[in-house]
Amino acid sequence: MTVEENIVVGFSEKPAVLHRRLVELMEENGWELDLGRKASSLSIAEQQLVELLRGLLRNAQVLILDEPTSALTFDEVESLFKCVENLKSKGIGIIYITHRLAEVFEIATHGTFSGCLWRQLVQHGERFQHSGRCRQQLCCSHHRC
Repeated sequence: MTVEENIVVGFSEKPAVLHRRLVELMEENGWELDLGRKASSLSIAEQQLVELLRGLLRNAQVLILDEPTSALTFDEVESLFKCVENLKSKGIGIIYITHRLAEVFEIATHGTFSGCLWRQLVQHGERFQHSGRCRQQLCCSHHRC
């Protein structure tokens, strides 16, 4: 199966229309991917790009990224963060799930934390501090906000 076939599976539109939309999406986002390449030969980072393209081709307004950097190199993480910033600037909502706190501070505008991380958060500045009540829509799930 090619990359393009992998992305457009399940669509009822004509292949030519889907191809044009897919190429436009890639150009808009500055992404390069050989659509005729075998999908099984993609790197982890390229597989994630395919997943993003699937969602965007379906006009998703929110994308959920669950531990997207766990298997990426430093350069691939930087590339992913640029993609996330680009998508955010276009009004696409991103739910970003990670255990890497540094990533939260690099790309998040709002956050919910599943553990009591407030001592660590205070070290990163006022934006993420906790003083009895959650600020800036950041929330610890063990605390009543």
